[in-house]
Amino acid sequence: LDAGSQQIEMSPTSQGRAIASGAAHFDWELSPTLRLFMGLGCLAYWLDAYVLWRVGFAIPSVIFVIVALCSACADAVRPQGEWGRLARQIDRLWGTGALIMVAIINAVSWLSFLAVLTAIVSSLFWLYQSRKVSTWAPDQPWVYVLVHSTWHVWGAVSIVIVTSAVMEVAASLQPSLARRTALALALEFVP
Repeated sequence: LDAGSQQIEMSPTSQGRAIASGAAHFDWELSPTLRLFMGLGCLAYWLDAYVLWRVGFAIPSVIFVIVALCSACADAVRPQGEWGRLARQIDRLWGTGALIMVAIINAVSWLSFLAVLTAIVSSLFWLYQSRKVSTWAPDQPWVYVLVHSTWHVWGAVSIVIVTSAVMEVAASLQPSLARRTALALALEFVP
């Protein structure tokens, strides 16, 4: 994924290449203010961690804490060279895994699965836009930070909304269902 190119591909294959390459989507130097703003956007994933903890998913909650920290390291701290590439690879790998995990956790019915899928796809729109920023807002790093932070915040908030709603409805219909989805059984070792 070359941020300077005019065509940006968004597919599972392109995400796999982005994870494997660890390539940066831009090469601007961010000011301390922009780094702080980006870091705060990355920490929005703590909202997901909190909600997952509240509905009884301890291990997935910890995974979202790790996602927030990896995201802040890759996007706000932005180490240079090989460390930066490694930080982006780890961030993309953990983030992709967390999105898949939360989709499975919320798949207690076809309707809930469609809701979480809609949340994820709508947040991916902002990721797509952030990858295109260098083509439609060259030399304006604040635009990238704003759009990429929107990807983090919208993604986190949409997952919070879906998870809260799905788990509340599932608990009211069948209390054991709210905590015992397929992934929860695989991840939770406490009865």
